[in-house]
This record gives sequence, structure tokens and C-alpha cells, in this order.
Amino acid sequence: MENMTWQPIDTAPKDGTNVWLFCPDEEPQQCAGYFTGEAGAYWEPCDTLVSSVILEVLPTHWMPLPDAPKVEE
Repeated sequence: MENMTWQPIDTAPKDGTNVWLFCPDEEPQQCAGYFTGEAGAYWEPCDTLVSSVILEVLPTHWMPLPDAPKVEE
């Protein structure tokens, strides 16, 4: 697992990788999201497929998402 501590947003991946975001001006303040590559430093929450409204947030920090749980067969 990668470093699971908050890091400044300017160090976040810019390749569409989903990460955990901290957005102090949003509610909730934490969400998973990714860099859209549009409008500078905007991010879209990962769950926009569920909503007809695309939300762009201004995170200040990020951290990698945890590894998925192992599924036993």
C-alpha cells in the first residue's frame, strides 16, 4: 500500500487516477475523485455517474485510495 497520509494537492496524479480528496469548502469534506484535465485544478467526484449533476470541487489535499479487499473464493 502506498503512503496513506494527506499530501498537498499539487502533488496529486494528473492522469485520471482515482484518489481520496479533502475539500474544506465542500460537504462532505472528503470524497474520492480524479483530475479531469479541464479548468485547471478542478476535480470530479467519482460518483457523478449516479447523478445528473457534475460537481467540480477544489481539494487542498489528497491521498491514495486503499487497496481493495481480497475476495476469498
